[in-house]
Amino acid sequence: MRYVSTRGGMAPQTFTQILLGGLCPDGGLAVPETYPQISPAELAAWRSLS
Repeated sequence: MRYVSTRGGMAPQTFTQILLGGLCPDGGLAVPETYPQISPAELAAWRSLS
């Protein structure tokens, strides 16, 4: 998963780069570039996990 700045002034970076770097250079927060899509069937199957 790659992360981008909420202010748009940073190239996408990996989790490790974000973790070691702290705040984004433009002062924004790092958020995932995309969020995974989970189907209702997959979510229902997860509910039965311990």
